Amino acid sequence: MTVVALDVATVLGGLVMAQFGVVGEQIAKGFLAFEAETFLYMGATDLIPETNAGRSRFILRLVVTGFTIFHARFLLLQSAGLAHA
Repeated sequence: MTVVALDVATVLGGLVMAQFGVVGEQIAKGFLAFEAETFLYMGATDLIPETNAGRSRFILRLVVTGFTIFHARFLLLQSAGLAHA
C-alpha cells in the first residue's frame, strides 16, 4: 500500500506543479533525482530479490506489470509534453 501511495503522490505532485506552479530547473532536477532514487531503492531491495527467489511466477508478473505501467505513464506524460526523453 505504501508503494501505491508513493506512486499516486508522485503523479499528483507532478500534475499540480504543471498546472499551478512554475518550478525552476534546479528544483525540478532535485525532485527528479529524489524520485529516481526512490524507484531504484524499491527495485533493488524489494522487487528484484523476490523475483529471483523463483518461488512464484505471480511475483514476476507483478514486477513486469509494474515496469510496464511505469513506462506507459512516462509515455503518456511525454505525449502531453510534461516529460522529455
